[in-house]
Amino acid sequence: MFLPKSHDAHTPVDYRPISLLATEYKLLARIMARRLRPIMEDHLRSSQFCAVRGYSILDAVATARDAITYTEVTGTLLCVLTLDFESAFDRISHRYMFDILRRYGISRWFVDRIRTLYDGSLASVQINGTLKGHIPIHCAVRQGCPLSIVMYALCLHPLLRTLENSLPGIHIRGTARSSAVVAYADDVTVLVIQSDDFDTILQSRSLSDTPIRTIQSQLEAL
Repeated sequence: MFLPKSHDAHTPVDYRPISLLATEYKLLARIMARRLRPIMEDHLRSSQFCAVRGYSILDAVATARDAITYTEVTGTLLCVLTLDFESAFDRISHRYMFDILRRYGISRWFVDRIRTLYDGSLASVQINGTLKGHIPIHCAVRQGCPLSIVMYALCLHPLLRTLENSLPGIHIRGTARSSAVVAYADDVTVLVIQSDDFDTILQSRSLSDTPIRTIQSQLEAL
């Protein structure tokens, strides 16, 4: 099913795909998402504020606001850079997703249970009321699925971790942490305080094109 993103929708990119899922599927996906909560809390708490228990979008806004206020008070130069991932949920490779789950130490049995929710997925195109074609789906997480936001956050984390380790960020006196990246799902805000940071961010983009084995060292350091 497709929903228009605006009132002036004329092309396919103007529509947002929404998956219509059976109740049994949603119950199973919700159970799996809850089983992954400990991993989310252990690994994603530093920069990802979505799908992590104890955090909300208000915490993400407050973190960015505190960093901006601190730089204003101290006279520190700051550039707030917002990253926009085009069709973010639609471009998650299933192969990458399953491999990255194993790198978090999730058992092969549990990963295989998640894989069964995606393997063999097909899409059809409705033309004049008739369904045509069976298109295999090898990427994307389903919008409307309780498990999707968890999958996306775990897949995005290696990039956030790379930026955290490479950028100095903003260290507010009296606190134990530095803020370099603030993310809520696919909305990522990077706090840049020096010109060299832009080169670091551009180099980090290559992470998405890097073989999965080179990402393992990032996750093992968590």
